[in-house]
Amino acid sequence: MVVVPDIFVYDPDMSDSLVPVGRLIEAVFSVNHRIPSQANEDGFSLKTVPLYGGIITTPDGKTIIVRIRPAHMASFPAI
Repeated sequence: MVVVPDIFVYDPDMSDSLVPVGRLIEAVFSVNHRIPSQANEDGFSLKTVPLYGGIITTPDGKTIIVRIRPAHMASFPAI
């Protein structure tokens, strides 16, 4: 589980929740916005993550979350 302070949309019954990028940055997460054509540069295959949108790294650097961009909108997979 990734803990982000002051999340204002969270539903444990849903597979994902909305987390403002500003809150992640305030909580010292590293947020790296990318486009699908840059997936290979970051070590991800477009065959595996065709809607690659970058990565988020937790403050301790131990967890990397891959962002996906369905329908031209950034979202995050369930954690």
